[in-house]
Amino acid sequence: MWEDEYSRVRQRADEMMCRRKALETAMAAQKASDTTEQAPPFSETELQGMLFSRMRWKRHPFDRLLACKLNDSTVVVFLIKDGKALMIEDDINLYPTDALVTQLRLLSETK
Repeated sequence: MWEDEYSRVRQRADEMMCRRKALETAMAAQKASDTTEQAPPFSETELQGMLFSRMRWKRHPFDRLLACKLNDSTVVVFLIKDGKALMIEDDINLYPTDALVTQLRLLSETK
C-alpha cells in the first residue's frame, strides 16, 4: 500500500519537475527574444551619419535636416526646404529605407 502511494507521489513529482523545466525553458526563450527584438539605441548624430552615408552627401541640399528616434520602431526625419517643413517616418530596423532615400532624392531635385 505504501509502495503504491509512494509511486504515485513520485510520478507526480516527476511530472511537476518536467513542467517546471519546460516553463523555465519557455521563459528563457522569451527573455532572449525580447532582447533581440529591441531597436538599436542610435543617437541623433548616428542616425544623421547613417543617412548621409546612404545618400552620399557631404552636405545636405535642404535648409535644415534632423533625424531622431520617435519610439522603438520608428525614426523621424524632419526637414525644411524653401521655408516649408516636412516630416517623414521610417522603420528603425531598416533605416534608412529605400523609400526614404527615394523621397529625399526627389525632394532634393525639386526647385
